[in-house]
Amino acid sequence: MKLEAHGATDVGRQRSRNEDRFLVSVERALFAVADGMGGHAAGDVASRTAVETVDRLVGAPAAAGAARATELVGATRAAHAAILEDAERTPERAGMGTTLTVITFLPAERSRLIVHVGDSRAYLLRDGALAQLTTDHTWVQRQVEAGKMSPRRARVHPYSSVLTHALGVPEEERIDILPDEVCEGDLYLLCSDGLTTVLDDAAVRAVLLEHGRLETMASELIAAANAGGGPDNITVVLVRATEVGVKPEAK
Repeated sequence: MKLEAHGATDVGRQRSRNEDRFLVSVERALFAVADGMGGHAAGDVASRTAVETVDRLVGAPAAAGAARATELVGATRAAHAAILEDAERTPERAGMGTTLTVITFLPAERSRLIVHVGDSRAYLLRDGALAQLTTDHTWVQRQVEAGKMSPRRARVHPYSSVLTHALGVPEEERIDILPDEVCEGDLYLLCSDGLTTVLDDAAVRAVLLEHGRLETMASELIAAANAGGGPDNITVVLVRATEVGVKPEAK
């Protein structure tokens, strides 16, 4: 399996600082996006802590997916603990937190693994179809799952960004672990909600299909989000898998 990747971030048009962080490590087949929360409470510190902890604790791909999952979950929990400890030591940072969405690839197994907390997202573009792989850990998503709110209404609801789970928030722990196979030509997108609150899935898909170079895709996604008002920081990480040896199933 061969991986090609590119990451980019932008402060947006309405924020004074960037609280997003990302990680791109092709050598370790490891990629991540974190979106800090609570600007007045050092959201940028929380997101940086999360990404740096994953970067420090996760090594080269393990031979088995189970071992890699244990490694990623352990790093996620370590990041959560580090953020809580920092907030306890530094009162002005009390309340800081962050999302964290990580994807890693296991070339020997021709598979990938996503570890996810919060409302940053992972998408897969395969054979022209775009699918959201992660579930938002938000109040409105709970309402959608309970049948109390439509996805369309959830998208524009004033509580759409209220998280139910995040690193640094001392609530019930939830870490989603999402394994699956990788097929030839799969294109993965990790992004913060600065992209998805402005662009719906159809708009994201259109940009990904229009351009071949990952760098161009990233810059065009960010430009489109800014053209839509850029209300938040915008971060995208794109990963394309080739030489996989497994083709997508015919539809």
